Amino acid sequence: MNGGMEEPKWEGPHPPANARSQNPEYWAARQAATGINSHGDTLEAREVLFVERMNSAGQLITDWIPKQQSIPAADFYWNGKGYELKSPDLASGIENAIRRDRAKASKHPTNAIEKFYYMADVGTQELPASEYAYLTYYNNINVNHPIKELWIMGNGQLTEIPLQ
Repeated sequence: MNGGMEEPKWEGPHPPANARSQNPEYWAARQAATGINSHGDTLEAREVLFVERMNSAGQLITDWIPKQQSIPAADFYWNGKGYELKSPDLASGIENAIRRDRAKASKHPTNAIEKFYYMADVGTQELPASEYAYLTYYNNINVNHPIKELWIMGNGQLTEIPLQ
């Protein structure tokens, strides 16, 4: 469901719409404008949009966790915890993405950062009530890969899912 929320307003120069996804300078400028410390990493376009949405909602992400080749790690720090970002559209997609991620991290020999905190970005959509309710049962459905927190960023609003 789309509540009509628009993307945060970018004030910099815009390349033609069909070239934006192919234009690294455009996304680098937007990333820089967020003020996030990416430790030299280049964020994906979906990650830049997410940081802009969080900033617009008054939820500042100041530190992106550097990507390491072989060690699973969370994506960013927010409120003192390392969160993993997922960007699927539907609750079942969110649940599947988290379950696969938790399974992969738990099997890694070094497991440097435990992944228990997740944020799903559904863009300018709102999460339907039925999908919201479904996600409250994540830990009941995935007893081998439980999580501690799940937040949804959608339509400019950040909402915590009360896990059962």
